[in-house]
Amino acid sequence: MAKRRQIVKVILLMVLVYLSWVLGRSLWDLYQAKDRLVEAEVNLEEVKAEQELLSARLEEVRSDEFKEKEVRDKLTRRLPGETVVLVPEVELVERGLREKNEEKRPNWQKWWDLFFGE
Repeated sequence: MAKRRQIVKVILLMVLVYLSWVLGRSLWDLYQAKDRLVEAEVNLEEVKAEQELLSARLEEVRSDEFKEKEVRDKLTRRLPGETVVLVPEVELVERGLREKNEEKRPNWQKWWDLFFGE
């Protein structure tokens, strides 16, 4: 009888240890799931913000004003009665002025500057 009680106690202790381990593992899984949920919520907010930006950009692109601007800028088209004026870039203007100034110098001076610096 005493031996039987001791066996029952050992079995109950083993069951208790097993249940404790299962409970601990379940709590750990639940904690990790909560972290994944928070991460997914942050990701969802980022995606929603990006979607709003893209929706706004889509509305802008679909507008007639945007289409007209793109046609005018990229294709250099114009409406009847308008005159298209192309403004040169600053770098091209500066290069043109530099080349114009170099043309005024004699050739020997250009060679001198090439070999000995300005």
